[in-house]
Amino acid sequence: MNITTPPLSSLATPVSNMNTEAARRDNVLRETIPQSAESDKGRGGQGLGADSDRARQTANNSAAATYERPATADPTATETEAGSDKSGKEQQESAGREHAEQEQQAQKKESEALEKRDREVRTHEQAHSAAGGQYASSPSYEYTTGPDNKRYVTHGEVSIDTSEATTPAKTVQKMEQVRQAALAPVQPSAQDMKVASDAGQAISRANSEMAAEKADDRQRREQGPLTSHIERIQYVYHQAYTPKSAGFQTSA
Repeated sequence: MNITTPPLSSLATPVSNMNTEAARRDNVLRETIPQSAESDKGRGGQGLGADSDRARQTANNSAAATYERPATADPTATETEAGSDKSGKEQQESAGREHAEQEQQAQKKESEALEKRDREVRTHEQAHSAAGGQYASSPSYEYTTGPDNKRYVTHGEVSIDTSEATTPAKTVQKMEQVRQAALAPVQPSAQDMKVASDAGQAISRANSEMAAEKADDRQRREQGPLTSHIERIQYVYHQAYTPKSAGFQTSA
């Protein structure tokens, strides 16, 4: 019986060659890395800007290899912003309330001032009218509407008759009352003082006229008896020395 042995080349696995091939690939890989580093060193001195280009390329590679994590909402920041908005609104509301209170206080002070003025004017003019009596008119007023929509007296007037009377004596009596009416208020105005001054001048003129009349009357009284005596003497002389008229008859 013949046994034929197959060739080794066709049946046996080249184990030694596989190991050699793997070792050779490892050696190639080990050599590739330092050669790349050496080539980079060689390129480092090639012209201006080579280092910057490499740095820019490295940065690009780093940028390509990195990524940013999406920003997440910070609840603390949100609460802070909400609190800030709330605080701003509260400040605005507080400022608004403060402004409203200030305006209300100003309106209140204005109303109080108008009310005080109303009382003063009414009292002033009523004093004129009461003291002036028949020579004074009733008070007339001017009104102003306040912030509370009420009407307040701010100006007043009383008309008074300052004309002279029919006689000096009556003029004096009238002007005395006019002067009292002008000075009746606690605080007379400039116009009141002028009226009082005019009344005083009228009184002075009337007194002068009455003094002149009294002087004339006294002079007439003193000269009255002498004048009558002279007139009586003249009458007697006239009767004694006046010739009587002679009558005559005409013959037929």
